[in-house]
Amino acid sequence: MNILEVLRSLAKEAEAKQEAATRELEAITAAIGALNGHSRPGPRRGRRKGWKMSAAARRRISTAQKLRWAKNRKGK
Repeated sequence: MNILEVLRSLAKEAEAKQEAATRELEAITAAIGALNGHSRPGPRRGRRKGWKMSAAARRRISTAQKLRWAKNRKGK
C-alpha cells in the first residue's frame, strides 16, 4: 500500500466522521431548541389570541396618557 493511498483513505474517514458529528450536533441543537420552546409553530410574541381590551379600558388608558402628555408639556 502506498503512503498517499493511506493518507487519502484516512482523509475520507475523517471527513465521514466530521459529517456524522455535524449531523449529530445539529440534532442535539434542534432537540435543545425544542425543549426551550423555539421550534413551536406560530408567533411567540404579541397580543394573546382571543384577549380583547374593553372600550372603557382603552378610553381610561387614553385619558391617562393624554394627562401625562399635558403635564409634561406644562412642565417645560
